This record gives sequence, structure tokens and C-alpha cells, in this order.
Amino acid sequence: MSQKLGLHDYEDWIGFWRPVILGFWVGTAALIGTVLYRRQQYLFAFFGAFFWLFNRWSLYVAKVGQIEFVAIFFLVASLLLLPRRFWIATFLFSISLALKQVGIFLVPLYLIYAWHTFSSHRARNSVLTALVTASVPVFSLVPFLLASPKSIVIGLFFSVVRASADSGAASFDTLLDISGAGGIIPMLLLMGIVYLVALRHRLPIMMASLLTFLVFLSFNSVLFNQYFPWAIPFFPLAASEVMLLVAANNKVGNKMYGS
Repeated sequence: MSQKLGLHDYEDWIGFWRPVILGFWVGTAALIGTVLYRRQQYLFAFFGAFFWLFNRWSLYVAKVGQIEFVAIFFLVASLLLLPRRFWIATFLFSISLALKQVGIFLVPLYLIYAWHTFSSHRARNSVLTALVTASVPVFSLVPFLLASPKSIVIGLFFSVVRASADSGAASFDTLLDISGAGGIIPMLLLMGIVYLVALRHRLPIMMASLLTFLVFLSFNSVLFNQYFPWAIPFFPLAASEVMLLVAANNKVGNKMYGS
């Protein structure tokens, strides 16, 4: 498509797409700020939007022109819609995964949320959730699968088996000299605990997402600067969840004691 648009070199490509990418950067700030404002967390709404826009990791991605902002926008929009428009939210998540696979670690959380959301036909709805989640990535891969299925498989598993990259802070598996797929075991173990807590104790979705991305950043063998913005929106959004829970508990407590 880029070639058809006349974008024959990188300078043309980035010149065309940078405004689009930056638009999604600002759009994510608008999502965060709007939802917190509607929760009457007015000062925190400004904090959340400013924190997302001007932290060093978002500024880095804005500078280099990575497409992280587009995928993160659809992910944040999806999670904000999840309690009210489950299937639309799941489809938006599918779009995010088609753009960047970093959000794949949230797939179990969507399945858990589906299990908690539907009181009947839970198994069927969980399977349908998985299918909707996979729809856009699979559809986008069809032409490449037809052309070279082996290349697609190798590309998908490359992130699992590739060697660790020196980011100045060695990962746990690097220090233990664990290579290949075995290197992701510590990360998957901790993510599994997050999933189990979410399943058993209904851990709020933003907090669960934040913990999942923090585990990814802390234990993944390869760490690039563009990975950090994936966690940033969930700091204010998870904190907002906590504030709502505290306010609700205080309200219940005041009613019980007649305050």
C-alpha cells in the first residue's frame, strides 16, 4: 500500500505516517483524560493525560516514529469499553494485536473477563472471545501464509527463541544463562500468578494489565525502549480503579455506621 501511495523510501513513509502516529498518541491521552474526568477525578484526569504524553518513553516513540501509539490506542480503547461493550472491545483488542503483538500477554485476561462476565454458556463465550481476538491478526496473515507459511511460523516464534539483548540491565534468564524458549519461563510463571489472582479474586482489569506489562518489562529477555509505553497508560488507569474502590468502600462504611 505504501508503494501505491508513492512512499518509495523511508523519508516519504515517515513523513506521511508520523502525523497519523502522533494523532493516536494524542488520542490515547484524550481517552485517559476523558474517562478520569467522567469519574469526577478532575485533577487526576490532567495528571493521567500529561503523564502519558510527556513521559520519556512516549517522547522517545514520538521521536522515532514507531507504530506503538496506534496499537496502544486500540488496546486502551478496548479495555475502557470492556465492561459495557464486550464484543466491540474484544474486536478492538484484535486490531491492536494485528498491529503489534506486545499485547498478546493480555489474552488470558480477556478470557478470564469473559468467564466472569457471562453467567451462562461461559465455555462457549470464552471460545468465541478467543476467536474474535484472533480474527484480525489471522485475517491479516492470510496472504503471507499462502505465500510462505514457513516464514510466518519462524517469524512468530522468533521473539520466543531469540537471544537476549543487552539493554544495560540483564534479565533474570540472562544472569542464569538460560537460552532459547526456556528463558521465558520465569516471566510466564509470574504472569500465570497474575492470571490466577484475576481468575480467583476478580482483580480489576487495569491493575491486572499493569501487572502483566510490568512483568513483561522486568523479565523479558529482550528490552527495547518502545516497550515501555505499553505500561504507561495503566498507571493512572489502575490508580483510578483503586480510587473508585476506596470511595465505594468508604460509602458503604459510612452507611453502616450512619455517618
